[in-house]
Amino acid sequence: MDETDAPNGLTVAAALDSAVQHHKAGRLARARELYAAVLEAQPKNFNALHLLGVLARHEGDLSASIRLISEALAIAPTFAVMYANLGVALLERGQLDLAAQAYRTAMTIAPHDPGPHRHLLHALLFQPGLNPARRLAAHLEFAARHQPAPEQALPAPENGRAPERRIRVGLLSSDLRAHPVAGNLLPLLRWRDRAATEILCYAEVAMPDTVSEAIRNQCDGWRSTVGLDDRAVAALIRRDRIDLLVVLAARFDLNRPLVACYRPAPVQISMFDGATTALRGIDYCVSDPILTPPDTTERFAEPVALVPRLMVFPPIEDAPPVTRSPVGATARVAFGSFNNPSKVGSRAVELWARVLHAVPGSCLLLKYRTRYQDIALQERLRIGFGALGIDPARLRFLPNDEAQTTHLAAYGAVDIALDTTPFSGATTTFEALWMGVPTLALAGDTMISRMTASLLSAAGLSELIAPSADDFVERAAALARDVERRAALRAELRDRVARSPLCDGPAYARSIERLWRSLWRNWCSGSAG
Repeated sequence: MDETDAPNGLTVAAALDSAVQHHKAGRLARARELYAAVLEAQPKNFNALHLLGVLARHEGDLSASIRLISEALAIAPTFAVMYANLGVALLERGQLDLAAQAYRTAMTIAPHDPGPHRHLLHALLFQPGLNPARRLAAHLEFAARHQPAPEQALPAPENGRAPERRIRVGLLSSDLRAHPVAGNLLPLLRWRDRAATEILCYAEVAMPDTVSEAIRNQCDGWRSTVGLDDRAVAALIRRDRIDLLVVLAARFDLNRPLVACYRPAPVQISMFDGATTALRGIDYCVSDPILTPPDTTERFAEPVALVPRLMVFPPIEDAPPVTRSPVGATARVAFGSFNNPSKVGSRAVELWARVLHAVPGSCLLLKYRTRYQDIALQERLRIGFGALGIDPARLRFLPNDEAQTTHLAAYGAVDIALDTTPFSGATTTFEALWMGVPTLALAGDTMISRMTASLLSAAGLSELIAPSADDFVERAAALARDVERRAALRAELRDRVARSPLCDGPAYARSIERLWRSLWRNWCSGSAG
């Protein structure tokens, strides 16, 4: 079949274009049909193979995604975007080294494309034992390679320096949708002082959802940035006379940190990223005293501005009741992790294997969307634990269930949750605590490794924070033996968390607004910006 033939009544080119449009709009079944029709006509069409692989990843089939993108690369090995998407799929399966290799290949092919390089910075968060100086250097390299030259900046903002007036805050994000970042924003938006702060959202959201609508209803303006280049987004922010720009989760998803380099606002800060941005346009990185303690060895290119706690969560209103776990001396203790398997690398496997050795007869339950149905992922973990003397039969891969209530109900089978390292949990940790499951954390030496520690500290559960791997294992074994303590925690955790600062939206909003006001005053006084 040649280019003039018509799969499903379309030419090959038209069918491929239609498939892409359906894919972007979330109509995945129709997109899959059209990609398949293109491949029936042209089995070596690398664009269709690649995009079908991306679609497979969106549907949770990582093995198919990696196979299809690899087939596309065998036909056309010089396309950076295909290596970048291969890296994303490999990272989601927890194959960090192969993912980093794919990103670096993409960077070699397209050295001026910031996308693969930003993906590599994301991958660095999963890498254990990275020297602080090397971590900072990697971010500085990204900035040096990709941030626009100073002369490309927009004209200096003309915002009036009135320290106590109502300030205009811009939120720049691709995560203004069903996403953990949005979970932190909603309490802030709901409880902010509207007389003191006006908030506009700059949304890289092609398919808004009900959470997008909730955010839109709580803010004072919504600007779509889809289809605009970075300088155009910056110009839009400048025209809106934003006083303080908040760049959210800079390295993740489809976020646009380079917008800040055009200096559209007088004060520009980074929130919910995993480390420094090292970008010239970012004035402050926001953290909290647990994530970034005074003795931290982590290095930042920008000053760190502290709030009492970086994260807050709305109560999960539709969560099922907490169930009682099996008790008694003969009950088999079930450890669990419902974290993204990207976070279950060699260090987490080594740590958890030590816990399983310390608690004979215990098992480990693993669950995250559809990921653990991937046979290659299961095999990687069975081999990893088996090499450390753990019978693979002690691993249980729970089936996927996207429904929130049934997903949370699966915690009924878990006695103790084990946090991941060096990339710690956040939303997953909150959900475990809400379902009455105590979560043990290993407090690392970076902010990304201390997320669960920050949550536990806010909930008054510092006894679940281990300062070392040895201590983590000892605390896990002690809690496994202490049946009464586990039963008491299971009964009290939800109420305890609900009454803690973790769910105190009004206090959180006040603390963030105090920080924003302080940074704005600094600029007005001429001491910053």
